[in-house]
Amino acid sequence: MNRPSNSLITSKVETPSLGADLLSAGTAGLRTKRHRSPILVLHGFCLALIFLTALVQTWASRYEMNPDGISYLEVASAYVHHAWGAAINGYWNPLYPSLLAPALALKHSAGVRDFVLAHVVNLLIFTLSLLSFRFFFTGLLRMQRTLFPVSAFSDVPVWVWELLGSALFISCSLDLITITLVSADLLVAVIVFAVMGILLRVIYLPDARCRPMYFVLLGCLLGLGYLTKPVMLFFALIVMAVTLVASRWHEVSLQLPVLTLLVFSLIAGPYIGLVSMKEHRFTIGENGPLTYLFIVGGLPYGYAHGVRLPPGSILKHPPRLILSKPAIYEFVGPVPGSCPIWYDTSYWYDGVKVRFSPIGQMWQLLKNTKMLSNIIFLRQAPLCVALFALLLLTEDTRNVLRGVLRQWVLIVPAAALILLNLSINLQGRLIAPHLTVLWACFLGGIRPRYDQENPRVLRSLLVAGASLLFIGVIFQIATDAAHAERGISTSSTTHSTNEDRAMAAGLERAGIPGSASVAYVGDSITAYWAHLAGVRIVAEIPVEEKRAFLDANQDTMKTVLATLSNTGAAAVITPQPPTRADAGWQPVPGTDYYMHFLHR
Repeated sequence: MNRPSNSLITSKVETPSLGADLLSAGTAGLRTKRHRSPILVLHGFCLALIFLTALVQTWASRYEMNPDGISYLEVASAYVHHAWGAAINGYWNPLYPSLLAPALALKHSAGVRDFVLAHVVNLLIFTLSLLSFRFFFTGLLRMQRTLFPVSAFSDVPVWVWELLGSALFISCSLDLITITLVSADLLVAVIVFAVMGILLRVIYLPDARCRPMYFVLLGCLLGLGYLTKPVMLFFALIVMAVTLVASRWHEVSLQLPVLTLLVFSLIAGPYIGLVSMKEHRFTIGENGPLTYLFIVGGLPYGYAHGVRLPPGSILKHPPRLILSKPAIYEFVGPVPGSCPIWYDTSYWYDGVKVRFSPIGQMWQLLKNTKMLSNIIFLRQAPLCVALFALLLLTEDTRNVLRGVLRQWVLIVPAAALILLNLSINLQGRLIAPHLTVLWACFLGGIRPRYDQENPRVLRSLLVAGASLLFIGVIFQIATDAAHAERGISTSSTTHSTNEDRAMAAGLERAGIPGSASVAYVGDSITAYWAHLAGVRIVAEIPVEEKRAFLDANQDTMKTVLATLSNTGAAAVITPQPPTRADAGWQPVPGTDYYMHFLHR
């Protein structure tokens, strides 16, 4: 058989309009003259199984929460109440909270329904991510038929690709990201897949290259990506640079990539201006620098305590240290929320200097490399086996490299974001859509030697890899659902809120109103009961001082309680009773917490 041509575009493929692409995202690629019904049946079965698995995960995690989720909910609440000054801060970008806001507007007060509604919104975003992925994946298949019109892959049935695509998506959305975690990561996946779908059309499919609507939509998506997370600004710059370079190679008018830049600037620019005004200096957001300080620099999350700040740092409005032994910090400032230190941590760290830490960077890089290896070689092991077997079938490794690199327009942005996360903060949820794009490019770009047996071998390898990955994710979600019924968290990054709900009910029965202020002994970032009860934590004895507080003598305890009373807190709450607890300490029914009223 003849080998594929080395030219980048070897045949012209008719590309449907943008509207047709979006409307047919769920069924594109299934229109074949033969075996159409079995393919449609498989497509429907995969969709049904994906949605059923998503519903199980949503139900099992409906009461679970994470620190970021609390902040997103409370920023969304600021939108609902038109508190625009509180809604804009330097740490959380606005798009995800703005999607949570309509759901929160359906109720009148904070409570456990917030957690359920947040997971319902995640389920809706998951549905959008499925459509977005179909838009990307069906375009990728058409692109690969254009790049490699003669290869063994040409004879692999469409239903095999359908199964592989479903496995890639369920691994990305329900294993690496999950509906469980209340975060903007699923929304990032929606945008990444849609951007990649448009990018491959305007570069690789001839009929789409000169359509301005594609470039306008690309700019819109990149702008919305930045409004979702600050790191997506870096992604946008990479995508626009790639678009500009590739467009010049294909003699596309320079006006079209410039149009993308203009639309992106119109969406991202106003928010950059608002955040800069809020921070009183030019900034695209403080999430990136602070994440570096937390992860690499070793600074505590929320606010500075118990550590030495980087040289040259002068905090403008840190929490007040109102007692030194044990240390008590009071959160005085305009920051709202049940946990002010995590609602806008950029306020408390305003003035900190970001310093490069070679040793910290090295250790973090090693740690992240190990984590990336675990994701690829353990959680996605079936794909690795299939990829390795495909490589063994090839007779020319240069041909493999050439086939993969032809998709550089997709590979460069995805790899750049993975490398960025690898250097600072690598988590499965942060790299999931980018890793999925790379998997699709690698599996589709390998072209083994053509002979009569290869299509059957290829089909078997891809089906086995996809099926094992599919089954593994479903089994894990079923196991998590069983754990959730016993009150066990379904994820290492979230917490079951059974005790938090009991704690909120106990505070209400004790007569502490929803608008009250309280003090807390421990890490208030994970005190989800404060949001459920509608109270505000105005002072904290940090974790490293917890033992000193619990073992304090009576005189020291009186000093502590008097100091906390001056903050306006109605009560102090601790996860366990002091060693020399007096009669003023009382347990909160149904929990391990103890509380002491300060103004009775």
